[in-house]
Amino acid sequence: MPLVVDSGHRLGTLCVLGPKAEDIKRKADQDLTYPRRQVINLLDLRLANRQLKNLIQSKTHELANFFDRIGDAFISLDKNWNYVFANKQLGATWSIATQVS
Repeated sequence: MPLVVDSGHRLGTLCVLGPKAEDIKRKADQDLTYPRRQVINLLDLRLANRQLKNLIQSKTHELANFFDRIGDAFISLDKNWNYVFANKQLGATWSIATQVS
């Protein structure tokens, strides 16, 4: 049974092997429909997950660039007060403050 994604691309074939090919052939079209669809769904989810990861990386990079362009020092903390992000201005300010001390 061919594995065809929504875009129409054929990715491979799902098959079953057994001692009596004629018995399997009769039921194969019926019995492999659900597993075939599940394989295609998993491949679609994997692709969507990869695309979302790429989008998050891109947006994270854009946001970091934005905060580096502003003139003020900026730090981001999570709900437990753990450091998440600091822009270049904060790094420069921190460096000057530690040199003075």
